[in-house]
Amino acid sequence: MLIRPLAISLLLLAFAAVSVPLSAQQQTTIGFVDVQKVFQDYEKTASSNKTLEALGKKLDAQLQSLSQHKLLSETERAQLLQLVGKDTLTDKEKESLKALDDRQKALEQELQTLQQKNPPTDQEKARLKELMDTSSKTDEQLAKLSDEFENQFNAKKDELSKAIRDDILAAIETVAKEKKIGVVIDKIAVLYGGTDITQPVIDKLNKKK
Repeated sequence: MLIRPLAISLLLLAFAAVSVPLSAQQQTTIGFVDVQKVFQDYEKTASSNKTLEALGKKLDAQLQSLSQHKLLSETERAQLLQLVGKDTLTDKEKESLKALDDRQKALEQELQTLQQKNPPTDQEKARLKELMDTSSKTDEQLAKLSDEFENQFNAKKDELSKAIRDDILAAIETVAKEKKIGVVIDKIAVLYGGTDITQPVIDKLNKKK
């Protein structure tokens, strides 16, 4: 399964401290942010997780479908992946997908019949080998695609994580400047004192005035 939501751990390293430039006359004030709460309450986090979930389900569906159609030809497998990877199918595409299912079932029946031949003819041996070779090639394709899909999923996850991290950092800096706060740290590092700007940062991110 590829579906893994964005995690707060991806963000923590970026929030050891945020320094906001102030004029020499201004006394440095310490502020803090509950990074986990900001991350969870930021609306883009939920939408990004939905994007990841949809991508993960699509990629998993393609892998599962391919694993169930190992006897199809290379061209047929390519068509299968294309169809399964679509969000919606036309009636014609649904018919094409059913035709591929029927084709797989027919090939499975043929394979079973050939395996029961005793003794098989040379022609039957050749056909049996052809089907088994096709199944082996599909296994190789599955292994390769699994790695490719994992990389694709992780790249998207990194992209979304960076966007959220950048947004949060920008919001922290903006709120800190508005409140004349010179240094902002993560709440987990606070033992006593400091100004909590967690909610203003969340409001800024979600565009609440």
